[in-house]
Amino acid sequence: KDDDPSDQSESEGVVKVGGGHGTHVSATILAQFGAGSGARVAPGEEPNGVVGVAPGASLLVARVLDTDGGGRTDDVIAAVEWCHSQGARIASLSLGAPDSSVTEQAMFEKVWEDGNGMLSIAASGNDGKRGVAYPAGYLPSVMAVGAVNMQGEHAPFSQFGEELSVVGPGVNVLSATVLGAASLSSVTASSSPIASSPLTYTAQGTYTGRLVNCGLGADRAACGATCDGVVAYVDRGDLFFEEKARNVIQAGARAVIIGNNVEDDGEGTFTLGSANSHWVPTVSVSMAAGASLKKMMGQDVTVSITGLDYQRESGTSMATPHVSGVAALVFSARPDLSAAHVRAVLEKTAKDDKATPGKDAKYGYGLVQAAKAVELAKSLPQGGGPLPLP
Repeated sequence: KDDDPSDQSESEGVVKVGGGHGTHVSATILAQFGAGSGARVAPGEEPNGVVGVAPGASLLVARVLDTDGGGRTDDVIAAVEWCHSQGARIASLSLGAPDSSVTEQAMFEKVWEDGNGMLSIAASGNDGKRGVAYPAGYLPSVMAVGAVNMQGEHAPFSQFGEELSVVGPGVNVLSATVLGAASLSSVTASSSPIASSPLTYTAQGTYTGRLVNCGLGADRAACGATCDGVVAYVDRGDLFFEEKARNVIQAGARAVIIGNNVEDDGEGTFTLGSANSHWVPTVSVSMAAGASLKKMMGQDVTVSITGLDYQRESGTSMATPHVSGVAALVFSARPDLSAAHVRAVLEKTAKDDKATPGKDAKYGYGLVQAAKAVELAKSLPQGGGPLPLP
């Protein structure tokens, strides 16, 4: 915990940068096109980046999680109280814990009931089970948000239950991240590109070297006697990815390719565990691509990792700011409405799923709808009128 809102911390002169979670969810609410900014995007993506749901909104930043994503309930309570004291109308909380807290619930009820109230919107959680995380589970003071994919279908990881209010897009959501922190990988062998995926925390850079089969990368001797300057090919299995990478790097590898051992998993989505200045460009390839690479041992292979300013992420954390952004649009159109009225507007105008009409455990009232929510809000009498809405 510190007074720096950025996703980084400093201890004994060492700066540690987090994964850009806060940047990603914030940009989903209020990002603006970066025309001519030189932003780095993946091939095929919009060159100017993304536009948030409510790009004209004002943002207060209260960072309550550390760079590893951990935090304390006391910090969440203090942040909610501070945001309310600063006049915030909405608290967007892409975080959660498995257990409730009487003190925390009391704070959310306080800011909900004070005056016109502050609307708190929180992620339902990513464990894919019935029962939402907290603070999402505090009814009615917090709106619980679940995730759907781009087809409007329930995301398997999205926690659900009777507490769920609405859902928002939460699968492969494109948004901004810490500048240059996202990675784009490429592998070229025999002048042909091979599909790959960068491991989280990989180093950036481009390296060309002789491809050597290092098996499971079980120890420093896995690559043989002459490993200095090679590109190490390592099979997935038995050891953590960071152990495999560390072993072959200590043996002299300047880049690492990890072959998946699950046929239907493509390149997979893997991690080196944590940031480390000793990492080298490290990628994963599919099981089929790995089999092809094993026939190219001894040939030169190029591994390249370049930095991007935008990335796709999945989670109820990504769904939550979509709903918060719509709430901001409603408040901007009708600042006289209470938090309870805005919640009612969002739920009333949500798009019901076709499979189970009406409110249900996996979709709540349905997929949040920006235009319809603003339209309904504008039609309400001064102050919103009686609740529930007709």
